[in-house]
Amino acid sequence: MRRALPTSILLGQLASHLLLVLVVAGALVFYVVSAARGELEAEVGRKLCDIARIAARDVPLERLTLIRPGSEQTRMVRRLHQKLLAVQRSTGVASVEVCGAAGETLLDPAGRKIGAPCGRGPPASARPRLAAGEAVSTGSFREGDARYMAAFAPIVAPGGELFAVVGVRAGAGEVEVAVAMERRLYVAAGLTALLGALLGLLLAAWITRPIRQVAATADEIGRGHYTARVALPSTRELAVLAQSINTMAAQVESRERELRATGREQEHLLQTLAHEIRTPLARARFVMEALSDADSLDSVAEELGELDVEVTEVERLVEEVLGGLTAGREVDARRPLGVRALVEEVLSRAPAAPEGVEVEVVGSEADAVEVLVEPAEFERVLRNLLGNAVEHARARVRVELQPQDEVVVVAVCDDGPGVAAADRSKVLQPFARLESPRRARRAGLGLGLAIANRVCVAYGGPIVVGEADLGGARFETRWPVAEP
Repeated sequence: MRRALPTSILLGQLASHLLLVLVVAGALVFYVVSAARGELEAEVGRKLCDIARIAARDVPLERLTLIRPGSEQTRMVRRLHQKLLAVQRSTGVASVEVCGAAGETLLDPAGRKIGAPCGRGPPASARPRLAAGEAVSTGSFREGDARYMAAFAPIVAPGGELFAVVGVRAGAGEVEVAVAMERRLYVAAGLTALLGALLGLLLAAWITRPIRQVAATADEIGRGHYTARVALPSTRELAVLAQSINTMAAQVESRERELRATGREQEHLLQTLAHEIRTPLARARFVMEALSDADSLDSVAEELGELDVEVTEVERLVEEVLGGLTAGREVDARRPLGVRALVEEVLSRAPAAPEGVEVEVVGSEADAVEVLVEPAEFERVLRNLLGNAVEHARARVRVELQPQDEVVVVAVCDDGPGVAAADRSKVLQPFARLESPRRARRAGLGLGLAIANRVCVAYGGPIVVGEADLGGARFETRWPVAEP
């Protein structure tokens, strides 16, 4: 089973910081060991310089001036060799020798012939200091399987020129340990750098991979692929971002579907209008032709009245379609208004109820309550519901006002046949038409309830169709209460 990655970018950051700390610590250790090696070499060099000065005092200049090639067995040379051997044994150095200014051997207890080249003379860069009378030491060097250090002390002639150099060489075991540690640190530093680079790349890839996925999905959404979703990453922080993008994409997708549906509905509305408007236009054309053949004022007046009916029908159809296109969009025009006063104003402007049908308003609790609405939209909804109730009522239509928390329920009830439970969702669809014995021969497009429902949805909730206690239908709407 595949193991889950860490669940937080913070862990990745901690890991990268830990790696950085290890690298810095390794660099510090490397610096400390290198500095320790330098200090150790400097300390050994100072001791060897002191030994070289002691050896230089044991070989006087006046004796050295008498040494010639081939004089190895002379008593003076043997005594000088004994003094150098005594210094070598007492200090534990590996060798002591005296070389001339030109690099030839003057004294070597190890047996090198006088005049032969010295084994290891001072470096050329040290000669100015030797000529100035200073003792110098070299850094550690490897010779065979061992590591050594050397120091040189000058023997200066009375005129100030360099006559000879006493060279002392000693084993540098302590330095060998430091060099070995330094070598291991070189290897460790290289491996650490390689491992750090590898882990850094892996961490960067791990951290940025979900970010790249989020960016790619956001790019797809930006190109119109609203169904694209981000796979929720295991990191908590990016999971929140991914969830937000998915929520945004779902909202955009839903809005896009709504816009498409609205576009199709509007196209249908316009097509239906174009179809329905042909009938009253044809009638109007027929009336106009009849006017040209009219032979009396009475017949002209009759034809003009018929023409007015047809023009009114065209106007009503256009208004109904425009109402469907603009329903619920007047957000900026909403203002607080008394709900009871609004209802009574709509009733005063509505067509008179048929004979034998009574319309009443109940709910004194809402007398002082204001709702935040656009008056024309509120009137459009209530007039549609009232017109529908009046058409189906036997004798009574009731408008109920019920304040509930942050809304006011405005319900229109009648005592007609009601709406069957199976048809309650259908009556709110566009172009649905309810049969009624009072319905005029021009029944309209069937958009009234659909438009009213769209307005109510824009105010926070659709129309709820149910059964009224009067025995007929109950159409319930909800309107937001205005803040005091």
